[in-house]
Amino acid sequence: FLPAEGACFGPAGVRRFEEDVFGQESVDAVLVLEGINDIMHPIQFDHPEELVTAEELESGFRQLIAVARRHGARIFGATITPSGSPVYPAGWMPRFEEVRTEINRRLREGIGFDGCFDYDAAVRDEARPDYMREDCHICDGLHPNDLGGARMAEHVDLAAIME
Repeated sequence: FLPAEGACFGPAGVRRFEEDVFGQESVDAVLVLEGINDIMHPIQFDHPEELVTAEELESGFRQLIAVARRHGARIFGATITPSGSPVYPAGWMPRFEEVRTEINRRLREGIGFDGCFDYDAAVRDEARPDYMREDCHICDGLHPNDLGGARMAEHVDLAAIME
């Protein structure tokens, strides 16, 4: 349980993106991995009025793309990783997976990013695609461990970023 039923997470990424990314330095490329908490927290903290859709996530990504373009930066997206875990209530996963798989489909097809890196493919358990591979997370099904991070990094196209 988190204080204030999740309110401790601060302002949404779409609200702070421009200042966080472009407020201090000259940036020419950005890699965005967002969305997992947007999907999970309304379910986790039982705030059905805050449930997000793939359409809303795509709209948020398009806002980030527009900000990056205004600053002359290239921007790359990444698919949302699986987060299944037997310790989570069973009711979470169907809704979470519905939104996660739909936004990942849209990301792979292209929504305006200069490229998309498939972190989902990097760490998912092929036998249970809503779960990370057992050797890729820190025993919570959600956060990648060193191997998971390395597998994700292997899916980053450095040549595309360095163009």
